[in-house]
Amino acid sequence: MALKKRLKSIIAIALIASSIGLMTTSIQVNAESGGISFQNNKLKATYPSNIVGFEANGMKFTGQSFLITDGVGNARGKATVTGSVPVEAGKMGVSASIFDSKGVILHGTFYYYNEYKTQSFSYQTKSYYGGPTYAAGGAARAVTGAQQYITQTIPRTSQKTPFNYDEFDISDEIRKEREFMFETKNMIPALATNGKEGYISIDEYIDVNPSTPEEALAIQKIRSDDYFELINVYDAENNIIGKFKIETGQAIYE
Repeated sequence: MALKKRLKSIIAIALIASSIGLMTTSIQVNAESGGISFQNNKLKATYPSNIVGFEANGMKFTGQSFLITDGVGNARGKATVTGSVPVEAGKMGVSASIFDSKGVILHGTFYYYNEYKTQSFSYQTKSYYGGPTYAAGGAARAVTGAQQYITQTIPRTSQKTPFNYDEFDISDEIRKEREFMFETKNMIPALATNGKEGYISIDEYIDVNPSTPEEALAIQKIRSDDYFELINVYDAENNIIGKFKIETGQAIYE
């Protein structure tokens, strides 16, 4: 419990919100689908987002998200952060997420920080099996000091390029509800582990950041591949209807 409490206290996930262009990142899901691998390279397709740039400590960084599909219903979200020059360990972070065709968060990761000096790396969600249409997104960050970060939301991407928030298959009523939930309760749409759709509170999983790059890496090292944390999923009346899972993803150094 102490470790879990400590880990929870350092999660800061930039969020890209739902159908109305609000901001959110990082997500949940279906643990059973986590073992699915992408073996059929003939069907595999990758859909990149536009590249977004930001600056920190006099350096330039870029972030980009990727939707990876295998042609038979499985998909992953991947996010990449790149520095203008190699960056010391623990000073770049990235989180990845995947959404369904209605803009509901399906799968998401903690922030992952570079374990050694590198110029670029990626972090991806576990695979998700469910529907024909997905979108992926993420957030990149650079450490600028003790508990100080520059965080940049990464544009979403989908099978349709360029991605447009109007693609989400939802009614005007749902759009208005999401806007209300975000603006008045700081909540965004997410899928609970029991399959119910609801909202998660940004405040419930954005808390204190690691004090130093060394602390971020130490805590990151303790987390196993199957480590996760659960937060509440609420309906529009603020009743708890399930739990949302934030998981460890997979790092890729390219």
